[in-house]
Amino acid sequence: MLGAKLGITSETNNISVLDYYPNATVAYSLRKLTSNYTGSAIKVRESGGDTEADIGFRSDGSLNELDLLNHCGSNSGYIVEWYDQSGNGTGLRELTDSATYQPIIVNSGTIVTSGGKPAIEWTAAGEQDLQNTSLGWGTVTAQTTFQVLTFSNTSLNSSHAYMRTISVSDASTSDYLLANNWIPPHRSNQTSGLDIYGVTGADIVSDTIDWNNQALLTAIHTGTAISGFNNGTAFATNQGAANVLDCTMVEMALGMQTNSDVGAGDSHFAGTMQEVIIYNSDKTSDRIAIEINQNNYYNIY
Repeated sequence: MLGAKLGITSETNNISVLDYYPNATVAYSLRKLTSNYTGSAIKVRESGGDTEADIGFRSDGSLNELDLLNHCGSNSGYIVEWYDQSGNGTGLRELTDSATYQPIIVNSGTIVTSGGKPAIEWTAAGEQDLQNTSLGWGTVTAQTTFQVLTFSNTSLNSSHAYMRTISVSDASTSDYLLANNWIPPHRSNQTSGLDIYGVTGADIVSDTIDWNNQALLTAIHTGTAISGFNNGTAFATNQGAANVLDCTMVEMALGMQTNSDVGAGDSHFAGTMQEVIIYNSDKTSDRIAIEINQNNYYNIY
């Protein structure tokens, strides 16, 4: 019964985490997260003729790598859109529609992987991003983020935003949720490692990064406290006025800090991502079960 509750059964092949823990606000993955989702995982542009194709899943819920390779051939494949499996239709795209800034998933006919499974790669020199500027989330008072990714320490800048959302206010107002637009704020730095920020702009919690290896990072904002977990292990919790969460989110992005950073050569993520699940709620009670599901699929730790 415990295995079924955790979403870990032979029938689901560790896929159906959202069947057991529904109501995600957004859910992006290169595996199928729920039996209720009937769409594709990603839209991919091949570099030979710039044709685009939706790439879905195999019957076991994994990414259809054959379709991906058939589409790209010996060319490279770039992400046009990462579809949202939550049912809320919040896909992420490179909003300037510039091929220059699209992250890569096939490199000259070879699928990019991390831990032996397909991955989307952001390169330090490429300044890639995926965004949505019309979230419509309303007022957010708690949030939990689960993310499977790998940090590259090659040719990085000093600050590397790998996920952020932005409120309706600007940085000078108290309604601006977390410093530098991240909620929960996710940043890597070659000197300080993994940083989580509060509204005052100061580091709230930090941890070291296992460079070039997969990581499962969880950030929970209860509304009054921020907690961080690295591969299932808590590294810090901080409570205080700097952590009060109550504002409206209108934009989010993967792979960069702010919209002005597109093409600016600063504050861009370098590494791979395979899964991002966000709940606009406190998932403390379900955290371990969700992490077990993710780890059993990706075999991270």
